[in-house]
Amino acid sequence: RVIPVKPSLSRNAGSNDEAKSMKKIQGFTLIELIITVIIIAILAAIVIPSYKETIRSNNEKKVQQQVLSVAEQLERHKSRNFNYKNFSGTANELPEGYTLKILDMDDTSKVLTADVQGRGWYITVSPPTSGSNNYDAKNSYFIMSSNGLQCKSRLESDVDFKCDTGSKSW
Repeated sequence: RVIPVKPSLSRNAGSNDEAKSMKKIQGFTLIELIITVIIIAILAAIVIPSYKETIRSNNEKKVQQQVLSVAEQLERHKSRNFNYKNFSGTANELPEGYTLKILDMDDTSKVLTADVQGRGWYITVSPPTSGSNNYDAKNSYFIMSSNGLQCKSRLESDVDFKCDTGSKSW
């Protein structure tokens, strides 16, 4: 003999308790969401400037490495030709937006071509300009010369074929 069970009594009693507990755990409160957004904003405020500084520092190190590489090429050219005239080497791996110029030491308006004395050189590197993707006001200008000058500054006037007080050696 089978005794029928009334489903309405046994199921509804449990489902009412479940339904009440489900209403309590349905979502996040507005305060919880606001606190989460505030925490994310604080973390972003800390991480983003640090990331930008790391990128800037890495770019400066790449520039320095490329300048030293070009200086080495210049010295090899001089050892073969007894001067720096007609030097044609370049820096292939400068960060985006940076420009490198190799100028004659005696006439800084000219590059190292046949019509210069070629007794010395200046390597100048300018950072990306304000319209560039890689622009940052904290980027540095660089200069290096065959007579040992080697400095950088955020102001172009501090590295205008000399190292002024605002520049740093690198």
